[in-house]
Amino acid sequence: MKTVVFAFEGVTNRHIERFADAMPTVSDLRTRGVSGSLESTVPASPASAWTSVLTGTDPSYHGVFDDVVRANYPDGDRRPASAVDVRRPPLWAYLTGEGASTVACGLPMTDPPGPVTGVVVPGRRPARSVDGRTPDAPADARLPSGSPDSPWTLQDLEDPADVPTLLETRRRLACDLLDGESWELALVHVPIADPDLLGAVDADAGDRALEAACRAADRLVLDVLEIAPEESTVIGCSPLGVERSRGYRVHVNEGLADHDLLERSAWDRGWRLPGALESILGVVRGSFGGDENGSRRDGDGYRWATSEAFFPSATGAGVRLNVAGRERYGRVVNSTYEETRSRVLEALAGLADPNGNPAFEFACRREHLYGGPFAREAPDVLVSTAGTDCTVSAAPAERRFTRSEGVTRTDVGTFFAAGPTIQESAEPACLTAADVAPLVMATLGRPVPNLMTGRDPSALTTAPVGYGTYANVAHGTACDDPTFDDTLLGERLEEFDYR
Repeated sequence: MKTVVFAFEGVTNRHIERFADAMPTVSDLRTRGVSGSLESTVPASPASAWTSVLTGTDPSYHGVFDDVVRANYPDGDRRPASAVDVRRPPLWAYLTGEGASTVACGLPMTDPPGPVTGVVVPGRRPARSVDGRTPDAPADARLPSGSPDSPWTLQDLEDPADVPTLLETRRRLACDLLDGESWELALVHVPIADPDLLGAVDADAGDRALEAACRAADRLVLDVLEIAPEESTVIGCSPLGVERSRGYRVHVNEGLADHDLLERSAWDRGWRLPGALESILGVVRGSFGGDENGSRRDGDGYRWATSEAFFPSATGAGVRLNVAGRERYGRVVNSTYEETRSRVLEALAGLADPNGNPAFEFACRREHLYGGPFAREAPDVLVSTAGTDCTVSAAPAERRFTRSEGVTRTDVGTFFAAGPTIQESAEPACLTAADVAPLVMATLGRPVPNLMTGRDPSALTTAPVGYGTYANVAHGTACDDPTFDDTLLGERLEEFDYR
């Protein structure tokens, strides 16, 4: 039994329906099995969402909550999250322990890939990393697909019209690998849309570029399936979508500052203007090419060390308390921890956009959402803007809400599955990112690993689903213990060439 997984980047059901003529292969697959939506993680950061897809666990079990790992919050040393930060095994780790082979092409959060039977060509972090350096593209020059100079990630591009060129590189490499290697599971990352790329052009140019990218992606899917055995199961998933937004950007730190939870820098406090004057001044600055928020910035605009709470990252999607003994300048002690969290929740609950609508779908204590061994590494208060007209920002601003007219990520993507192991159903399915990996294992006729926390896939498959423990899994078997030392994992992976 073989399964092919197409991991799309930035695709929603609306995209597939709108550009159905450009995606005949994908559209046909969606009618031959089951299709629906795929909800992201909370927080809905790409690193967290893709890790859940590959491990079958929620973030409190795999330990990745943000795209960036910080040595100290909120302004300490930073580095991009990588596979070293993942505390649960990816799909191929279970198959490798059973002697089965995997081919994985370009997936996020796979660098370094760890021990694997088969081939894993990792998807690098964004070309412009946190420290500004540009890593080499990971395409292997030894493969017939071409040189490492070929574009490999969406961040390598400056124009969304160039996405088909990138997808051609992915297509050739994926076909080379599937044709030249033995495999039981194949995973191919298919990058289509990026908010930064689409936001750099007007709506009409963006739609033309998106349609061309969908056409190139469909060709990739078609050519890969021509190489795969006809009886293979096919799964498509996108844990995050990309859409144009005309809503509002909520500056969470401003809301915290207004409730005396976060201290603004002294220079900023002296320049708070009435709302009408702020708007007029913003228009004037914008007409001269100025930064609308520039007058408020003094460093980062806030005094983190003397504050009780802060929102450090839009992709982290949560508020962290300045806890004594945990943060560098901790001020919140055990006896005031719950009281401070209640104040944070009260501040967030009171945030409504200029139209009077709630800024957040929900805000909750982290333990209300997660119960895994690494839940304590999540933000103390988690928030989600799914279903609202708002996106979150950690940047200083002159007011709590500013207009957001551009392209943003959405918390809901797309899902479909077809093949001999998938039940046909006209009813739309609604899966979460963590539900994909258990379904993949079931379509391979293998027990779902007990370490996976995604939902039972029995409702989608034609055969009974079993659960079991996998021996000889090099990555993650020791991770039931939250004190597991990742430095040992790093040392074990140094022999690989993908760092």
